[in-house]
Amino acid sequence: MRAKFVEYDCFSSRLPQDVTAEGPYDASSCQLAIHYAASNEATARTALYNISSSLKPGGWFVGTTGGFGQAKEGGQHDNEYDFALEGVVIDCPEYLVFFYAWEKLAREYGLELVMPANFQEFPGKHRLSGLTAAEAEVFPLYCVFAFQKLLCMSKNKKRKRN
Repeated sequence: MRAKFVEYDCFSSRLPQDVTAEGPYDASSCQLAIHYAASNEATARTALYNISSSLKPGGWFVGTTGGFGQAKEGGQHDNEYDFALEGVVIDCPEYLVFFYAWEKLAREYGLELVMPANFQEFPGKHRLSGLTAAEAEVFPLYCVFAFQKLLCMSKNKKRKRN
């Protein structure tokens, strides 16, 4: 098994040839950053294009993110908020990830949302002990997710996973 670690802004432009040359890959990961791709639809589409084009059919895109929103179909939501971390970050713009909207958009790129779960719902109920009251309040806003690249899409849009 081999791993390749790449640091690149895959939200604003397509991945360069030197990143994609060894692909497609079995898996890709984005930890605590995919919410920046939720700033607008064009950025989200660029990210999803890069993710999908980098994966083999049946490959996995997994990650964690802050800003886990729970919007329903058809709802209009302002997804920008200011993030602060005492003594470190002051009013940094961040974005909620509404997984209903991401799931719908990801399907256009051959990706199926297999698992979105906030940290409290995560399988196995992995919980951290000793959280402060403030930490416990924001803990449910963070989530883990997994998308799988579809093996094929037929003309009638039925999707197949392995």
